[in-house]
Amino acid sequence: MYELVYILMMMFGGGLFALGGWGVNPPVWWQTKAWRRFALPIIYMLLMWWMTYYKPIQPWQFIGSGLVMVGVLHLGYGEKHPWIVPWKDGKFKYSKLMVGFSYVLPALFYGWTWWLLITPVVFMVLFALSNWGKTCQDFVWKVCEFLIGVFIMTTILGAIERGW
Repeated sequence: MYELVYILMMMFGGGLFALGGWGVNPPVWWQTKAWRRFALPIIYMLLMWWMTYYKPIQPWQFIGSGLVMVGVLHLGYGEKHPWIVPWKDGKFKYSKLMVGFSYVLPALFYGWTWWLLITPVVFMVLFALSNWGKTCQDFVWKVCEFLIGVFIMTTILGAIERGW
């Protein structure tokens, strides 16, 4: 039965991550970053609570992980942010590399998995391919956002399965 929770986590992870990727001034009410920053972690925590019936997960793990998720999903990574070094024009800005690695922090509440290293690389590669002139038509950013959300959830699920 826990496989259903896995599927729902990946569906909501990808869907809400992409839905919450709209700009600062959305034209309609449902195009808001709140889907990614708040709805995704809340639904994630509810699904993890359901998962406690099937896996040895403690409430402190999914609550702490969900709160960390709220924080990391507020980090910016757009075109104005540097790729690796967090300093640009003499000011601190989150680098894409920092954001990519922050997306796996919620999984550390559960354990180790190779996805902790794979997911930041996938984030960086998808971002690069969606912005590069020769591949940007193949790697539409909304699809990339969906995949990043799925990878975040996959990392968490991998850590749950493997544990410490």
